[in-house]
Amino acid sequence: MSEAQAARAEASAADAAASAATAAAEAAAADAAAAAAQAAEAIAAADVARAAAEGNQADLEAAEAALAAAQEAAAAAQAEASSAQDEAAAAQAEAAAAQAEAEELISQAEEAAAAAAEAAEAVAAEVAAQAAIGPDGLPRFGTPERCEANRAAGPLTFMTGFDLAAAAGIIEVVVAADKGYFDDMCLDVTIQPGFAPGNSAALAAGTVQLGVTATFGELVTTNIRGDADLMGFAQLGHTAISQLLIDPASGVTDLTDLEGMTMGIKGDIPIAIQAMIAEAGLQRGTFEELLLEGFNPVEHFALGIEALPVYRSNEPRWLDLAGIDYVTFDPLDYGVPASFAIYMTTRSFYEEHPTVVEDFVRAGLRGYYFAADNPEEAINLAFERIEAAGNQMFLAREHELYRWTTDQKIIEDVTPDGLVIGQMNVARLGEEIENLVDLGVYETKPDWLAMLDATLVPKLYEGNELIWASMN
Repeated sequence: MSEAQAARAEASAADAAASAATAAAEAAAADAAAAAAQAAEAIAAADVARAAAEGNQADLEAAEAALAAAQEAAAAAQAEASSAQDEAAAAQAEAAAAQAEAEELISQAEEAAAAAAEAAEAVAAEVAAQAAIGPDGLPRFGTPERCEANRAAGPLTFMTGFDLAAAAGIIEVVVAADKGYFDDMCLDVTIQPGFAPGNSAALAAGTVQLGVTATFGELVTTNIRGDADLMGFAQLGHTAISQLLIDPASGVTDLTDLEGMTMGIKGDIPIAIQAMIAEAGLQRGTFEELLLEGFNPVEHFALGIEALPVYRSNEPRWLDLAGIDYVTFDPLDYGVPASFAIYMTTRSFYEEHPTVVEDFVRAGLRGYYFAADNPEEAINLAFERIEAAGNQMFLAREHELYRWTTDQKIIEDVTPDGLVIGQMNVARLGEEIENLVDLGVYETKPDWLAMLDATLVPKLYEGNELIWASMN
C-alpha cells in the first residue's frame, strides 16, 4: 500500500471514530434530558406531597430530602451530558486533526509520486539519449538524431570526374540519387557533371562538398600542389584503371622493346603506366611521346604510333568493334600499386559533418550493389540524366554498359580478401605514394596518411552485408 493510500485509510478511521463519539454524546444528552424530566416530575410530586403533608413535619422533611436527591440526580445527569458533549467535541477535533494529517500525507505522497515520475522520465530520456549515441560519439545509424544531423548539413553537391559516364565512382551515385537512397539517408544531394582534376579544385575551393578522384595519388598531388586539404574515405578500385595497348605489328613482346618507338599520350603518361614501364626497365626518354587529342584509339593508331595508354573500360571496346588487334600490358600484372574511384571531401567538411560523409558512402555503396545486379537499369537511369543534359560527350548506351560492367568486374576481382567493397587498402595506397616519390612526382614523401580515413567504410558493414535502413 502506498503512503497516500495509508493516509486515506487513517482519515476514514478518524471520521468513523468522530461519528461514533458524536452519537454517544447525543445518547448521553438524551439520557440527561430524561433524567431531568424525571427530576422535574419528582419535584412536582414532592411539591404535591409537601402540600399534602402540611403540618406534618416528618413528611415535609422527607419530601425535601427527596427533592434534594432529585435535584442532585438532575445535576449529575446534566454534568454527564456535558462531559459526553466535551468528549464528542474532542473526538471531532481529533478527527479533524487526523483528516488534516491525512490530507497532508496525501499531498506529500502525490508530490513524491510526481517527483518520482519526473525523475523516471528524466532517466528514461537520458537512457534514450545515450542509446542514440554510438561508441564513436556520433548519433547511431537509423535514429532520428542521425537524420537530424544529416539534414542540418543542408543541400550537398557531388561533382563527377568524367561527365555522367557510367564509370565506377559516378554510376553508383546516380543510382543512389534516382532510387531515393540519399533521401533515405536524409541527405539532399545534387549531382553536378564535371571532370577530374577540376572536381578536386572545386572541392578545395568549397564550391562543392563531395567528389570522386581518379586515383589516391591524384588526391595527394592536389593537396601538395594546390595547398588543399582533401581527404579520401572510400575506394572502389584496387588497381590501375589504365592499361598500355601495343600495336602487334610493332613486334613488341617486352616493354623494353619500346625503345626508339612512339607512344601516344593524352596530356601525360598515367602514373601507373609510368610505374609499370619503370618496373620493366624502360626509361622514359628512350621512346618518343606524341601528344594526342580525343579518345578515339582507331584514329590514334592510324597515326603510326606503337603504344597507347588507355582506360581499360573505354578504348579497348572501340578497337574490338573496329576489328583492330592489340596487345595489352596491364600494371596489375606487374604488381604496380594503384587505385581508382576514390571518394573525397575536404577535411573541414568531414570533421563538421561526419555522419553525412558516412551515409553518403552508404547510399553510394547501395547504389553500387544495385547497379552490379541490375546493370541495364542502372544505365537507363544514367541516360535519363545524360540526355537531359544534352549528351555533350556523345556517350552511347551500349558503350556505357561496357564501361560499367568492365569497371565492376575489376573491382570485384581485385578487392583484396578481407576487405569489403569500398574499403581503403592503406598499405597498398602507401605503396602507390612510394611509387610517386620514386618517379620524382614528389621531392619528399608527403604525409599521405593524414589524407585519408580508412575506418569509415568498415563501420557501414556487418560482415559482408551493407547495413541499411531508411531514416526518412
